[in-house]
Amino acid sequence: FISFYQNALLWLTAAPSLVVWAAANSDKCSGAKDLNWLDYVAAALMLTFITIESVADNQQYAFQTEKYRKKDAGEPLEGDMADGFNQSGLYAIVRKPNYASEQSIWVCYYFFGVA
Repeated sequence: FISFYQNALLWLTAAPSLVVWAAANSDKCSGAKDLNWLDYVAAALMLTFITIESVADNQQYAFQTEKYRKKDAGEPLEGDMADGFNQSGLYAIVRKPNYASEQSIWVCYYFFGVA
């Protein structure tokens, strides 16, 4: 059940892009524009935020894996692990780097829209 629902949501998310692509590639489309500087800035920012999100995911995964390994081995938890949440790496700069990056990616979509 869930997979059908997720597929429908993904299709609905991608459908507007398909309409725009079809319109831009049709013979009747005369309003197509070339890429400008804002498109390149938005693309670079989006790739940066996707990278930050990936790094944050990996840092959180490594932290949680080590924390539960220590708990299962009966070793004492110290520092960040005693607090229960990651406070190093990107998490030392921003409390929720994944959330911040995700929201920033949506701003990049806005930039693509106005470019």
